[in-house]
Amino acid sequence: MKKILYCLNSGNIGGMEQHVLDLVTGMVKKGFKVWVVCSDGLMVKRYEAAGAIVIVDKIKFDLDPFYIFRLVRFLRANKIDIIHGHELKAGLNALIAGKLAGTPLKIIHIHTPLSQWQISPLKKKLDIWVNSFISNKLADKVIALTESVKVEKINNEGIDPTKIVVIPNGVAVMEDRGQKTEDGWRKTEDRRRIFVVGSLGRITEEKGFPVLLNGFELFLKNFHDLPLDEWPRLLIGGAGHLEESLKQQARDLGIS
Repeated sequence: MKKILYCLNSGNIGGMEQHVLDLVTGMVKKGFKVWVVCSDGLMVKRYEAAGAIVIVDKIKFDLDPFYIFRLVRFLRANKIDIIHGHELKAGLNALIAGKLAGTPLKIIHIHTPLSQWQISPLKKKLDIWVNSFISNKLADKVIALTESVKVEKINNEGIDPTKIVVIPNGVAVMEDRGQKTEDGWRKTEDRRRIFVVGSLGRITEEKGFPVLLNGFELFLKNFHDLPLDEWPRLLIGGAGHLEESLKQQARDLGIS
């Protein structure tokens, strides 16, 4: 039985965390023995319910020698075949630990390209350099979400193209979509005449929600001759520190 360890520095609900849950679910079904190392949060029980063994541990420094030491001991003791780190901090610490432990396959996946992060130029430049140095030296595979992200990683982040594998995010399509109540079907039918744009994600700078609101306000100008209840709708789902400012922006634009 192959053994895989997923490393992340969050236990809260979010896109990356859900992606790891999808990975756990799939790999358990394929017969892997799966562990997850993450900080405490609502996702811990979800990982366990999906069949993973969860170890709650939080990285305290960008490169945390104590975390790396604990990880090396664990990797050696359990003879882990694959270590897969998610996002910058957990990914780099996982690569170093995997190298020291002699783990056969070491993978890093930074979901949003570093070159798109909304941080200070100096911090961004440093993060890109550290990531390219460690990833190129220690990673066996670097995952990119799309072909355009692959180009971004090569041209703007200095990642060795021979290490990059493009793997798009998947969506679990379930046969049972819940109870089909009479109310549920009636609501579905009623909403078919309204065009709804949905955007789900962490409500932070790098997701571009302020740009989306500005664009949607321009888009709505095409519908001013229709009754208000027939105008398209924009549904934003998620959580993050920009939530209140987005609500205020919507009010200022007159589209709340």
